[in-house]
Amino acid sequence: MEPRKQARYSKLMELPEIVEILMEDESGEELEELNELIEGNQNASSSASSSSSSSPPPPPPPPPPPPSSSDEEELEIEFGDRRETDTASIHDFTGLPNGIKQSDAPNISPASSPFTIFFLFFQQIFVILLRETNRYFHQYVASLDEAGKTAQQPDVTMEELYRFFAIIIQVGHDQHDRLKDYWSREEQYFTPFNSKTMVHDRFFHILRFLHFENVDNPRNHDDPHYDRLWKIRNIFDTLNNKFYELYNPTEHLAVDEVIVLFKGRVIFRQYIPKKHK
Repeated sequence: MEPRKQARYSKLMELPEIVEILMEDESGEELEELNELIEGNQNASSSASSSSSSSPPPPPPPPPPPPSSSDEEELEIEFGDRRETDTASIHDFTGLPNGIKQSDAPNISPASSPFTIFFLFFQQIFVILLRETNRYFHQYVASLDEAGKTAQQPDVTMEELYRFFAIIIQVGHDQHDRLKDYWSREEQYFTPFNSKTMVHDRFFHILRFLHFENVDNPRNHDDPHYDRLWKIRNIFDTLNNKFYELYNPTEHLAVDEVIVLFKGRVIFRQYIPKKHK
């Protein structure tokens, strides 16, 4: 056999290689030599496998060494407080002194009542509500024909608006199924505070015409900068400005959201099945 072919046959060949070689035009002598080489390779592989099976398995790797005391100490303080040797730079809080800005609210002191603090932020809001509520009521009366007009109720006063919101806050602590139940005389519903603060009809009159913006001046829906919250934008901006003007927050703040049940018509409301209440 030629040296090139002998070197080719001397290795352990796979079945496709053997078939390729057998398909070549070989002489009978060369085919005999090929068979001898194949049988020799098979015998060598079987002897190698038997020797490997008879040898004992390798010993398992030794276990890792136990952690030293320094390693345990490092693990304990890994998530702990900062150490004196730590060099991580943490920016110091550079905000203004927190709390009410005394320059803008000189009458406020630690002894001030919650009612005083509330009106410090919301007094201007009540002025807007009073103006727009009375405006909307007059716009409604002007839209009626002469046959629909009845005895016109007087304008809402600031004192009535205060009483109205006092009841609104109170009903959050004593919930009933219907609003009119808060003026009910039945024993299980009767709440003297509501009837003494404002009569039923006047409360529902203010609730019906309560407004925050002049609806005779609507925004253009085709405007690319159209504000979907334009009816409450004045209230929103006024309150935010008051917060910025009168109060400095502390270094540590917790921000959370509140999901409120709403069944009105607004494009950005969100349906959450698990929040059915």
